[in-house]
Amino acid sequence: MIRKSHSLLLIVILLITGCDKRKPDVIDDSETNMYNLNELRQEVYLKGNIESYNSLKEIYLNNVESDFLPYAMIMANKFNNTNASYDTFELLISIDGCSIDYNLSCVDESTRDLALSYLVNAINKGHKVASEILIEFYSKDKSYPIGNLYLDKNLMNKAKSNIIDK
Repeated sequence: MIRKSHSLLLIVILLITGCDKRKPDVIDDSETNMYNLNELRQEVYLKGNIESYNSLKEIYLNNVESDFLPYAMIMANKFNNTNASYDTFELLISIDGCSIDYNLSCVDESTRDLALSYLVNAINKGHKVASEILIEFYSKDKSYPIGNLYLDKNLMNKAKSNIIDK
């Protein structure tokens, strides 16, 4: 009898722990009720729908931020979206637990270089916040790890004009 209850307990534990761990198709969000994640993902991936992108961003940033990275990259790369370029930069530099103060020294060099390429992309497309961040990096002099960006005077001029124009 004891063996049977142990077997039953083991089966129950296996059933509970063996549940599907995929991302949920629907997340309950008290402010906006129910989102259909699969539909939003498809709208972003296939059409570059900005409204769906923003909805998806809101959902992921309130849940598991790093899970949003592929969608930001899709919008930045496939659909040339300026805000997504900046979002990708932010997500990449925070992926290892770096704080939002843009401490680039806490990510590995390859990730930092990739993140900076998205920052540059956002600046070249006129993104004001990205431009402000570059100027902040630049003001920290060469003690801050932004590599060859210190030498790119055209990029600095573009960043300055983005701030003045907005």
